[in-house]
Amino acid sequence: MYIQRQPPVYRVAASLVLISPGIPSSNRYETFSERLIVLGNVLCQWISGEQGREQVVRRGGTAEYQVELVNEGTQEIPLHEKPYIRLSAISNTAEDADHTLAVVLKTFEAELRRLQVDIGSKESAIATMQLVDNTDQPIPVFARRSRAIGAVAVLTVLCVMSAALFFERWPIWALRRRRQNIITRRKTGASHG
Repeated sequence: MYIQRQPPVYRVAASLVLISPGIPSSNRYETFSERLIVLGNVLCQWISGEQGREQVVRRGGTAEYQVELVNEGTQEIPLHEKPYIRLSAISNTAEDADHTLAVVLKTFEAELRRLQVDIGSKESAIATMQLVDNTDQPIPVFARRSRAIGAVAVLTVLCVMSAALFFERWPIWALRRRRQNIITRRKTGASHG
């Protein structure tokens, strides 16, 4: 059995936080208003949606990307208490992944400002974003050979079990059919005789 190894894909990631103006720098990562969390959620939905993706492509982003508000709960019960946002891009080339993430960050920042200006926010009240973490360079992600071998092993076991169940029941089918044929012949032979 030969399992072909796929070339790596490259992943870059970053985290940012939305910051309210006027918060002292010692408190800016701990004091958040509900407004920032709602704004972060709206922006994540927008950039992940059709209009946001069109903007990213128009600005030169070509890799797949994901943007989400950090969930401190579970998938069943999400908990968004802080406006931290996680972004990532993945592509077949390191340059494309890196470039797309940069485009997503610029698009996100531009939309953050535009939304607030459009509703009439004063310049002194406009929230900003700050990058808090990012990968220094794209990380190659390899397909794991062990996963492929495991998948083949599971499929093999399923096929063997299916065949065993089929052939285990086959003699019963054959016996029933044979018995039915014998009964039918006896009835047919008895009526002719």
